[in-house]
Amino acid sequence: MTKKAIVFKEGGARKPVRYETCVGCPYRGRTKVWGEGDWTSPCAFVGQSPGSVEAQTGRCFMGPAGVRLNKVFGDLEVARQAVWLTNAVKCFVPAGEEVSEKATECCRPILQGEIGYRKLIVAIGAVSAESCRKAMEAGSFRIRIFPIIHPAAALRKAMWEAKLRRDTSELKEVLRDAKLMGRLGGPAQEV
Repeated sequence: MTKKAIVFKEGGARKPVRYETCVGCPYRGRTKVWGEGDWTSPCAFVGQSPGSVEAQTGRCFMGPAGVRLNKVFGDLEVARQAVWLTNAVKCFVPAGEEVSEKATECCRPILQGEIGYRKLIVAIGAVSAESCRKAMEAGSFRIRIFPIIHPAAALRKAMWEAKLRRDTSELKEVLRDAKLMGRLGGPAQEV
């Protein structure tokens, strides 16, 4: 079995540049979007997978769900650039296509490297929450996962928007209780 490896570029955001288990991934060859933000942050926000806008821009959460997520950051009084922002699956998954379990499995070691030492993981949506849980089990990490409703769902239905507002309010208390607000605070900036 090939050893799983992540090689990081020096300087700036750390981005995987080689990963052997992509060979077995059903999404191999698709556009990849790597994480961004503060690599040293105690908090990571983990989404499901990049969409079409993310694939075009090469950045996480840049489409309509990203605009809504930026409002979450504003409500939290957390600067987007003060957290690590990534996805459970690194490759573009077209709208309406189910995320492959095999793809989440192939990306899991990368995700482990991204979340392994954080104090809090905010899992954006059900696929992300499950992927983070499995990554932590495999890595024997003891990190709190706080799931929130996906902003894309909030854009589609008013009941999910209300749930996202409740999740955001609860998350703000979690950040305050964990004494992370000072580390993550600051005005949310447009990207």
